[in-house]
Amino acid sequence: MNNLINAIGRDKLKPSKGYQGFIDQFVGFMTRKEYLIVAKNSGQPLDIDINGGSGNELFSEGLY
Repeated sequence: MNNLINAIGRDKLKPSKGYQGFIDQFVGFMTRKEYLIVAKNSGQPLDIDINGGSGNELFSEGLY
């Protein structure tokens, strides 16, 4: 994983302090709220119950 991070560039992978989220295929960072919108609009299978019952933020568990 460290080799991948070094190849991509650590500066691209550092979101603002305190944020959690996802890195997309273009190495862009999206917050949990932003990526929930993407997941819903893309038709990706999403289980809100497994997602912790949260309809406001996406957690990786909700994508299984």
